[in-house]
Amino acid sequence: MSEETVDLLVASGTHVGLVHHTNEDSYAVFPMPPTCQLLAVCDGMGGMGRGDEASAIAVEVLQERLSEGVGFAPDRMERAIQAADVEIRRRLAGPGNTPGSTAVMIAVDQGLAHVVWAGDSRGYWIRETAVKERTRDHKLVNELVDAGELTEEEAKLSALAHVVTKALGGRGPGEPPIVPSRIEHPWKLHAGDTLLLCSDGLCDLATDDEIARLAAQDDLDQAVADLTQLALDRGGHDTITIVIGRWVGA
Repeated sequence: MSEETVDLLVASGTHVGLVHHTNEDSYAVFPMPPTCQLLAVCDGMGGMGRGDEASAIAVEVLQERLSEGVGFAPDRMERAIQAADVEIRRRLAGPGNTPGSTAVMIAVDQGLAHVVWAGDSRGYWIRETAVKERTRDHKLVNELVDAGELTEEEAKLSALAHVVTKALGGRGPGEPPIVPSRIEHPWKLHAGDTLLLCSDGLCDLATDDEIARLAAQDDLDQAVADLTQLALDRGGHDTITIVIGRWVGA
């Protein structure tokens, strides 16, 4: 699905994949006053099959909190993620049932892209056909690599590769809200730069180079379709959700 906003062309899509029967991902594209356009992807996790509810609540709360108000965009985005974390746990957490959701958001404001996230859904900044920068997954294997206990190659093959260390929900209602991560300096977009957000149904199965090359094509709907097909061709083990934005401003 494609749409045009001020200086930002956007295409998006989601596919349940080839293994699961329920699509647990949610996503949204909406204005964030006074001058931002907000792109978001949330990927539900576990909790007796209620991951779809967790991601839907996440998007609902993010949109409620960010569709009005003023202030520095990353601060507002962090507070919105914390509010969504609290609300997921309030509504869904119970004995033996702690569903959760990832969240990655990019707010585009007059050529600057502010990025805030929690979990292993990713945000990419692509120029021409190369990744300039992307988010880093909140995963246990990344912490082990940082500590020198695993190499990058060992991390890819580890049985712990899917253990997420930070998410919305996934805990009891009495615990404090999470502290999401942010890119400290906004991405300064040039005309033609591409932003891509995705759930791990894509980035687990495609390299950064492949994602950048396919996302950079002129037809954004075709880019979404081609990236989705790439993940399906490699097993489609999870839901594949993709939002692509192309900056066409100054």
